[in-house]
Formats: sequence, C-alpha cells, structure tokens
Amino acid sequence: MHSFVSSRKEINQYLAWVMVAIAALFYSYEFILRVAPSTMFDDFIVFYHITATDVNNVVIFYALAYTPMQLIVGPLFDKYGVKKLLFFAVLCCIVGSYFLSTMSYIWVCRAGLFLMGLGSSFAFVGVLKIAAATVNRKYLGLASGITTALGMVGAICGQSIAAYINLRFDWRYTWWLYAISGLTIAFLISVFIKERTQIPEEIDLPNVQSLFKQLILLAQNRVVLLCGLIGGILYMPISVFGSVWGIPYLTSLSKNISTVQASNTVAMIFTGMMVGCPLAGILSRYITSEKLLIGSSICVLILNTALIFITSNFLLIIGMILFLIGLIGGAEVLTFTIAIENSPRYLAASAVAFVNFIVMIISGIMQYVVGLTLDYFWDGAIINGIPIYSASAYRIAIATIPVLSALGTLIFISGIIQTKSNKNLTAITLDKIKH
Repeated sequence: MHSFVSSRKEINQYLAWVMVAIAALFYSYEFILRVAPSTMFDDFIVFYHITATDVNNVVIFYALAYTPMQLIVGPLFDKYGVKKLLFFAVLCCIVGSYFLSTMSYIWVCRAGLFLMGLGSSFAFVGVLKIAAATVNRKYLGLASGITTALGMVGAICGQSIAAYINLRFDWRYTWWLYAISGLTIAFLISVFIKERTQIPEEIDLPNVQSLFKQLILLAQNRVVLLCGLIGGILYMPISVFGSVWGIPYLTSLSKNISTVQASNTVAMIFTGMMVGCPLAGILSRYITSEKLLIGSSICVLILNTALIFITSNFLLIIGMILFLIGLIGGAEVLTFTIAIENSPRYLAASAVAFVNFIVMIISGIMQYVVGLTLDYFWDGAIINGIPIYSASAYRIAIATIPVLSALGTLIFISGIIQTKSNKNLTAITLDKIKH
C-alpha cells in the first residue's frame, strides 16, 4: 500500500507545483466532459425521442455517481494516496467517453455518464490533497483558485469545441476524441505524481468504520455545513445555467441564435469564473473570506435576477452578465480553504470532499427542478417530433435559481452570525474561568 507524500520537506516546491498542475489538468479534462452534454440537448431528444425531463434523467447519471462519491473520495485519498486513485479515475472517464461515442441504446449513454461521474469525483479533491500536502500553506487559496480557473478553461473548451464538432460531424465523434485525449492525462499521472513506498508508523490508517466516523464529525461541523451551503449557492448558476440549461435557453429566445453563438455566450460564465477564482484567492489575503462570500452571494443573486429579463436583442449584455456572475461567483473556491482551516489536519481531503458533496447536491437538485418546471410550463408544441419549449417557460424555470439563492444567502448570513456569537460567548466564559 502506498501513501501520498505528506511532508513538504520531502518534495521541492517546483515538483509540487508540477504535480498540482497535472492534477489540475485532469480537473480541466473532467470539466470538459461535464459540460459537453449541454451542447447536445436537441441531439439527445431527437436520437432517443425524449423530453427535457428525460434528458435530465439521462444527464443526472453523471451526478448519481459524482455526488455520493464526494462522501468517500476524501477518506480514500487520506488513506490510500492520490496516484492510483487519480489513474483509476482517468480510466473511468476514458471508458465512459468511449461508451458515449459508440452508444446506440440509452442505457449505454447512462452507463457512460455514470462512469465519467465516478472518475470526475476524484479530480478536484485530488488536486487540493496534493496542494495541502506539498505546497506552502499560504498559497493554498491560490492553488485552489488556479485549479478552479483551469476547470473553467475546460468548460469553455468543452462547450465551444463540442458545438463546433457537432456542427460538422456526428455528435458521437466528439466523445471519441475526448476518450483519446484522456490517455495523455493518464500517462502524465503515472509518470509525475509521486508517492512514498513506506508508511510511517505514526500514521494510523482508518478502517471503514472510522471513515464514516470522520464524515459524521464533518457533518457536525457548522462551519463546514455553511461552506457547503454558500458554495452551492455560488456554484448553482455555473452548474445549472452554464453546464446544462444555458444553451437551450438562449436558443429559445430567438431562431437567429445558433447553438455555436449560444455556447460562446454561455462560455462567458466560465471565463468569468476563470478570472474570479484566483482573484478571490488573492483578495482573501486582504478581506475576510466571510465578507467576500456574503458580498458575492448578494451580487450573484442580483445578476441572476437581471438575467431573466434580458431579451435576445441584447445577447452581448447577456454575455456580460454571465461573465460577472462567473467572476463574482469565483469566491466559491474560498469555501474549501475555510473548510480545511476549520477541520483537523488529517481530515483535509475529507473536508473538501464533504463541502463539494453539499455543493453538488444543491446543483443536482436545481438541475432537476429546472427540468421539471420546464416540462410543467411546456405548451405542448412539437416540431419534427422534438418538444419545443417557449422562452417564457425557460424564464420561469430559470427563475428558480435566484429564489433559492436568496433563501440560501439568508441562511448563511444567519449561520455566520450565530457561529461568531457562540465563539464570542465561549471566549468570554473561558476568560471568566481564568480570572
């Protein structure tokens, strides 16, 4: 059994950042796979003769693997290290992509998405596990921001490239190219990610029972729970609008908006987050993370509300709003560093995974809610066997995002105030005991 390097003295910082970069490249790759289905909305409907809710029921197989795995990938990394697990994760993504490139049946599509979700679940936690163990701790926020930025690069490339290839070739050819690309990342992981060959005696590897005890400890940590909540609120527009419903929504506004134009516009939300994530890491050194998160969530709420009322004549303005949503929403990366700082050191990866689990639960629920709302307000229009959803139906469905954002922001602010009050009360009590 191999354990990942846990001491910064055992590895120079140059190699540490190379390892972080390779793991971040995998995160970017898995993001390409994650957003690609959003460019194939109509293709799925035509190929399988299904509705918007049915498409969501297919795409959700990615989340069915990704989300629950967040509960255990952290403990698995803490116990077994990163090299073998990341290599296994890339192979899952490769096989899943290959399944989608050859699919003739909907169950093959579901199996492929499930495998990609399984492999992708290791990506972000793996990067932060490497960074937390090897990179100077004061740069942990920056590493988190850069990693998320690379993920956004993957999202931009994933939508733009997929839309371009789908326009000129069969849409399943896209998945074949993604499968081939994954082989390169698998090679880099096998060569550059380093692990120790011996486990120090002082490290007590947890058994299965203790792994769940760790999760219970994290579930009882109010700060970790609040990080998951506000992270989900900030990430919701990226996951729901950017990854799934943004492109079909924009094409519904006007017949003159092509899938390529819509994908380029939606890509602005990922461009904004690409800039916002490292910027948030830098700002966190001067402004408290709590203030950044509260301010960001309020601004994103306002922008999400404004997005609903913009018409197709202002596609440029829609792109600018999406850029600002991504830019400000980049503060979401701070939730992971806060969770690490407020958890025991040996639970670093587990804390990140648990926060990510909550974030993905919120995103998954909202993706499903939007799909259900869309079908509920569908007027029954069908062209060439394809259900056509009106712009008004999309607006009503997308409006669920700012509604939940407002509720989540209020809960977060209330939770932060209560947590600080409890800390102050504890400090006063201890001071009285000392005197």
